Order: sequence, then C-alpha cells, then structure tokens
Amino acid sequence: MQPAPHLGGDGGVALLGLRDQARVLLSAEAATADDTPGLAEQRTGLRAFWQAYVAGYGPVNRFTLRPIGKLDDAGGAAALEAFDPASQQAQPGGLLVCRQIEPRPQILGADNAHDALSIVLDQHGVVDLDAIALTGQSVAEARAELGEAIWQDPAAPGMWLTRAEYLSGDVRAKLDQARRAAVDDPDRWAGHVAALGQVIPADVGPGGIHARLGAVWISADDHRRFLAELLDQPRVRVAPDQALRRGIPPMCHPRPGWSAAVRPAGSWRRIVAASSSSCHPGRPG
Repeated sequence: MQPAPHLGGDGGVALLGLRDQARVLLSAEAATADDTPGLAEQRTGLRAFWQAYVAGYGPVNRFTLRPIGKLDDAGGAAALEAFDPASQQAQPGGLLVCRQIEPRPQILGADNAHDALSIVLDQHGVVDLDAIALTGQSVAEARAELGEAIWQDPAAPGMWLTRAEYLSGDVRAKLDQARRAAVDDPDRWAGHVAALGQVIPADVGPGGIHARLGAVWISADDHRRFLAELLDQPRVRVAPDQALRRGIPPMCHPRPGWSAAVRPAGSWRRIVAASSSSCHPGRPG
C-alpha cells in the first residue's frame, strides 16, 4: 500500500490546487449550456493536473482528509477520481471526462400570478410584485389575482410576505401589530387581525407546564419559596452560582443544623417526590 502524504508542503498545495481548478471548471459549466472549446480546454488541463498529482503523490482518496482550519473543504478534490481501495488504483472521475452540471434554464414568463410567485420566490427568495408582473399583468392585477397568497406586514407596510410566512412565527406579536394598525386603517388591516386570530395557539394551562426542580429557567427565588413552603423551612436557601452558567442545576442549602450542608437539585427532587407538604426533613439527633 502506498504511504499517505501529509496535507502540507507541495502535496497539500497541489491538493488545494486541484480543488480550486475543479471549482473553476464547475462554475464555467454552470454559466453556459454550450460545450465550448474553453470548457474542453479547462477539463483537459484539470485532468492533466490530476494525473500529475497521482504520479507524484498517489491517488487522492488513498488517505482520509482532515480539517485544517479554513482549508477543511479541500476534500472536494476527492470527487475527481474513482478509487478502488482493494487495488489502491484510481480512475478519472466524471468531471475529468464530461460535463457534470446542466445550467438551470431561465424562466422568462408564467401563465398566471401564482406560478409567477413561485418563480420569483425561487429566484429571489422574497415576494417581489414588480417581478411577479412578468406574466404581463400590471402590479395591481397580479396583486388582485394572488389574493390571500401574499400579505403585507403592518410592521413594514412596503414588504410583502407569503401567507405561510406571515401566519407563522411569533403570531401573538404580529396580532398586536395588526390590531394597532387596524385602529388607524381598519379596511386595510382588519383581515390581518382575523387571519392571525385563527392561528393563535391555545394557551398552555398550569396542568400542561412541567416544572422540573432545578430547571435553569426557574429563578432561584422561586425555588427557595417552593422549598420553604413545601418543607416548612423558611430559612432554606437556593444558591445558583457559576455552575449554573454551565447548565448545572442550582444547589439547595438547608438552614444551619441540618444533617446535610448542601444538596444538589437532583437530591431534592427525590426528597420532594417522597414527601408531602406535611413532611419535614430529618434533623440531626
């Protein structure tokens, strides 16, 4: 078996050169649908580069690439060859032989505003009414045809959002914004208020909230008051310290004279589970 080169010195430089030249070729393929002489020349050059690398260092895939800072994507060069681990031999990969990327055809029109919206979202990622008008409609006609498929944002009236985006996320805050906007312009924003009101999730009742003793989202004071009432020990202390910042539950400190000076929250969970509000922790005899 051939020895594996290190990703440093000339071997590493050559490997990164392979990666970069492959990227150039892929970008050139994506830029045109024609198999131009320039593409053929780039492919021939990349193949010659790969052959020189294999002759000097062996197949690219005979060792495992490891991240080396910002060069951790050098592994893209590994796709340039088909490697047989049994024979330790490599053959040119697809990119060294023929085109691998077919450019996406540019869509210049659509039959209706809804199709145009899908095209614009794919190309731009946002709702753009001017671009949607590529159907030959005016912006006003496209807007009317889309109906409730797009919504204006009261927080940014010039911005349009898809229905799925507007009626999701922090819908309570959006409802508050819509209600405030509807006070000044009910004809424009009343529909937003009604639509958001239908997607507001039901409030979680007390029975649906499961508070685990020692949970970091419950304040130390709430822990102290709970334990003081449950155990009838007003002097119990709960002391979140630096460990809390590392995700470790707070420590519960009983008052002086108890048999344990400090108990972690997990220990208190077992005590609370085995106790009732009328039970008290044991004191030293």
